[in-house]
Amino acid sequence: MVRRLTARRTPGWKALLAIFIAGGGLLWHVLACIESPMAYSPSGKELAFVTMEPYGDDGMALRGTHAYRLFVVSNEDKLRLLDESTDYMLTAPGYHPDGNYICYLRIPLLSPQELKRVNEFVEQRGELYDQATSRPAREPWPPGKPSVPSTQPSGQCEDVYLPSSKVVSMAIRAHATGPIVPAELVARDAHTGKIMATARVDIPLVPEGSDKDYTPEILFNYLLTRTQCTPDGKWIIVNSRTMLLALDTSTGNLRRLAPSAMAAAMSPDGKTIAVLQEKAIGFIQVDGSKAVYVRCDAEPSLSGLAWAGRDMLAVLRAGGDANSGVTVDLIRSDGTMMGSRKLPITGGGKADESGQLAVSPDGRYMAVSFGHHVHFMRRDGKVLKSWSHKDDLMVQPTFSPDSKRVAFKYLDAEEKRASGIVFFTPEGKRTAVVPIPRIAAGTTRPASMPASAPAED
Repeated sequence: MVRRLTARRTPGWKALLAIFIAGGGLLWHVLACIESPMAYSPSGKELAFVTMEPYGDDGMALRGTHAYRLFVVSNEDKLRLLDESTDYMLTAPGYHPDGNYICYLRIPLLSPQELKRVNEFVEQRGELYDQATSRPAREPWPPGKPSVPSTQPSGQCEDVYLPSSKVVSMAIRAHATGPIVPAELVARDAHTGKIMATARVDIPLVPEGSDKDYTPEILFNYLLTRTQCTPDGKWIIVNSRTMLLALDTSTGNLRRLAPSAMAAAMSPDGKTIAVLQEKAIGFIQVDGSKAVYVRCDAEPSLSGLAWAGRDMLAVLRAGGDANSGVTVDLIRSDGTMMGSRKLPITGGGKADESGQLAVSPDGRYMAVSFGHHVHFMRRDGKVLKSWSHKDDLMVQPTFSPDSKRVAFKYLDAEEKRASGIVFFTPEGKRTAVVPIPRIAAGTTRPASMPASAPAED
């Protein structure tokens, strides 16, 4: 089933990425505008998140260049370190519905020699793939006879498939040409940090357009990949960016649900996954029985999908400059458009596709982050309070299960890192700040901290 969502056309996420990676240098703005998602425990007493230091793309695919740390904040005042590594990239965590386990991916990083071999392998496989799939010269019709010049212009063929043939082709090419990376899905005790179970998850990390550069795919996996568990605990959903996977916790079997989803958000009942793909939003049943797609003429924000109820998805989108309007579209999981709401705020300019939206579980409040601005709003769009800073940012708004708190990562522009977690009421009143200890100066070695150590004042 396909329905259509029309909106003003904006640059695609690939164009956005190209802007910020131009010249080979990844700007602070890319990481800062999105960052890795956070997750509340079912009780709402704990908040889990991952950080990366230092910021930047230099050597991001190499071991030892960046430190990834998995933290848990308890009761908005105590910080515990559960995992840290410079050998693996850690993805955003998700809680098991019983609250006792945290699930996330560990994606292995490479040595310089390994990275060189990977790039050579991918380039060779890519050339062979392109040769094998290239179209032959068009034959005249009928075969063997000279073609007759036509006075009519050739017709243009529009891709009406959803997901688009472009997305599917990208996924097929990635599987055919890229190395399969043996990532590890880890289930860790949320209190002691002990590893309770692991499962291998094979994922390709080299999509079309990144043949000679492993970095963009590592970047997208850090920013957008997260694990999510269904309320009954039967499925763990993994969006590795090149594919959407469902792991059956009872059998350990993996199921491929969709290709190349830039973002994925599970419905409150755990039955539907909303995905953002090239020019489309999809509603995919976890059991694979049904999929509904809505065509988008404009691409929503990369972190702009949020469920506003059991059967309603809110989609954030903005124009291409700082003065453009911001809109939230409401779409039922059956593809029915329920209307659009123009918000009384402006977009973030170049951050337009990196805006973030969170909706409280009770459906009464929204938190919207665009660039250096954060807005606390009611469901009807009324702004209750706003926050802004010339340099620093607050990103990844995350509501507690009881809708009484919303947490943000605070990104310090001078330090170029996530320096703390800030908690607010839904109306925008700050209630707590938990500092994040920084990595020792001059090194990427994780600064080991006992799992029970509180945050420094």
